[in-house]
Amino acid sequence: MFRRYRIVSRTRFITFALICCLLLSALVLAVSGQSDAEGESRPEYHIVTVEEGDTLWEIARCASEDPALSGRVTGDVRRLVYEIGAENGVTAETLMPGMQLRIPLA
Repeated sequence: MFRRYRIVSRTRFITFALICCLLLSALVLAVSGQSDAEGESRPEYHIVTVEEGDTLWEIARCASEDPALSGRVTGDVRRLVYEIGAENGVTAETLMPGMQLRIPLA
């Protein structure tokens, strides 16, 4: 009625069991969210919708002067222009009205 299995290679069995345990623990960590490092901060963003006539420079200048973004210390708007472009994958040529841009807060 019951079929008995015989372990032919002890090394293969132990390797298989270890791999199963590792996969199971990785799955448990991923589901429970414990794989993130403690104290790791996720970047926060301010969303801005591009309007007709807006430029990356103008958006960055306004964002650096915005009281809601007062935590940003920037004397050079060029850095913020670069960060906005890199974060959103846009350049001055690809900026279109209606696009929503993520502006890094810090």
